[in-house]
Amino acid sequence: MGLSSLFGGGNANKAAKRAAEAQVKSTRLGVDELRRQFDATQANLLPFIEAGQGVVGDVTSAGTVGGLNERLAAIMGGSQFDALVDEREREVQNHLARSGLRRSGAGIKAAAAIPTDLALAIEQVLFGRQANLMGSGQNAAAGLGAIGANTSGGVADLFSQMGQARGNSILQAQQADAKAAENTVNTALTAAAIFFSDERLKENLQPIGEISGLTLYRWEWKPQFKYLIGAEMSIGFSAQEVEEQYPEYVHEVNGIKAINYPALTERLQ
Repeated sequence: MGLSSLFGGGNANKAAKRAAEAQVKSTRLGVDELRRQFDATQANLLPFIEAGQGVVGDVTSAGTVGGLNERLAAIMGGSQFDALVDEREREVQNHLARSGLRRSGAGIKAAAAIPTDLALAIEQVLFGRQANLMGSGQNAAAGLGAIGANTSGGVADLFSQMGQARGNSILQAQQADAKAAENTVNTALTAAAIFFSDERLKENLQPIGEISGLTLYRWEWKPQFKYLIGAEMSIGFSAQEVEEQYPEYVHEVNGIKAINYPALTERLQ
């Protein structure tokens, strides 16, 4: 049987435990909210990350001669490319006609360069868009990483608070035990001539005599109660045995039996 059950610290212990459980519950709610926010942010950024990852290969390939040739070939072989070339050639021919250079060497050279120049211009536009998309994906991934680090730090802090709450609960329970025991002793000392004599506090009981049908004992206090009772060894009656014959002289202080020795002695005389 522990001190809290014998000396009334149970209620304080329960209160400390409830307070700790409330803080732990609040902490867990905070952790769940951090995780929910991270999951929502991750879901929002994931399309940008996936899109950026999807063009990494194309952007890397475009930086090589072979990759550029493949891109130009794909552009020039597109179904709309010839129509774009025709439109550009008409514009150039009209401009040369107004300048009187349609049949000149410069005019022929300009007309011949139209498909290549147009393909390169289209490739630059596409490459720029893909590079921007990859950059957006990189930024989204970096942002998500930073958010993840902050979330992890927040979760760690909250779990640390949870541990502190539980540690404080244990400490408060121990303090409550000590305070309850102190209050019990003070109550017993201020009660008129009432002394603890509960068998549960004793060990090594040895009968040494008999007074008016009550056995007189010598005993030692159990180690965990010596500092409360303040005696190494005592002589007297068992509260449980006195209660059987003279219950009016046995009282309970926070569940611990005590004997009113002056009143009992007078009765026995």
